[in-house]
Amino acid sequence: ETETETEKEKETDGDDTESEPELEVELGDKGKGKEKEENDDDELFSQRGVWGVELIKKAKQTKQNCMVEDYEEETKIGKGKFGSVYLVSSSKPPPGEDHDPNEKQFFYAIKAVQKNRMSDTKTDKKQLTREVGSLMSVVHPNIVRFYAALESTTHYYLVMEYVSGGNLLRFVMNHPEKRIAPYEAIPIFRQLCWALQFLHQNFIVHRDVKPDNIIVSPTGIKLADFGFSRTFTQKDLLYTACGSLSYVAPEVITGEGYRGEAADVWSSGVCLFFLIFGGLPFDSDNDRETVRRLAKGDYHKPDFVREFMMQSPKICDLFDEIFEPDPKMRITLDEILLHEACWYDRATVASYLLPFARKLGEKKRERGREEREGKRTEKEEQEEKTRQEKRERKRRGRRA
Repeated sequence: ETETETEKEKETDGDDTESEPELEVELGDKGKGKEKEENDDDELFSQRGVWGVELIKKAKQTKQNCMVEDYEEETKIGKGKFGSVYLVSSSKPPPGEDHDPNEKQFFYAIKAVQKNRMSDTKTDKKQLTREVGSLMSVVHPNIVRFYAALESTTHYYLVMEYVSGGNLLRFVMNHPEKRIAPYEAIPIFRQLCWALQFLHQNFIVHRDVKPDNIIVSPTGIKLADFGFSRTFTQKDLLYTACGSLSYVAPEVITGEGYRGEAADVWSSGVCLFFLIFGGLPFDSDNDRETVRRLAKGDYHKPDFVREFMMQSPKICDLFDEIFEPDPKMRITLDEILLHEACWYDRATVASYLLPFARKLGEKKRERGREEREGKRTEKEEQEEKTRQEKRERKRRGRRA
């Protein structure tokens, strides 16, 4: 899996004028250009009482008035490019959440980002402030909660909800077969779709959806790591290539502009494929071949995958619609959540409730089309009609 970055500017969208990290597609051996991991022996609170702690610039509306001194370090639970993640405890309860009045200790995760590891171009700082901005604006059961942002002379700190289950990649790798059954995978995928749908409704795209950034909790999953996220408008095209090559949509690496919502859909499909089959759909021996497969939507179908697809045609159909190389033809999150495969584990819902939900969805879309009628040109309406006809022909072809 290749995750390389460059500071070459490719987009100026919204208020952003600085460059942001990009995924540079190296067409050589896999792993080329990966960041060399540095040693991090700094203790989180080694200079307690010395720092003048203040809120980070982009988080003045933080939900909890707190200081670094309010937290006691328990243990290090993760490591990233710019620092580490720590489990900490505090006597302060999470703001706005119900809790047992007799409980005296509360646990949080603090992401400690070392300033001296961030570049001087403000690119890395902008990535951090985007993460803060995205997390501050969303509250959803399938998204990690954000509580506060702090700054010291040496670090930035993000105080977040602590989720004890580890990431989804580790969860799958701990299974004996290194994959999980469809009836377990589909509910996880459904929750991921709900999280992404909520983000998109709030005009935020994630752009780095992968099992490493999905945390397993006792009640389900939670989407985390919003370093590549950004806000968007309905007219926005994004140009920065970012994320991980194994999970990225083909249009992201062409440089021609892409819609973040469709790119998130593609990445969610890769996650589902990984959960069910224990492998990645487009990975090859070298990045050039991976890019070729991405461009064609040509995902791996070894014998055991083909056998599964024959037994579960609805899931096969869902993969075909997600891995559609043309983002305008790709299935949307709303359509995924009305797809029978998305309710594979709940036959009653798939058999009886979905037909009614689809009718309601069609009526809602029809009303939306009527409202936009005066705003769309004749050419745009013809293009939309052509896309719908093409999608329907492809669906009929698959069923045949």
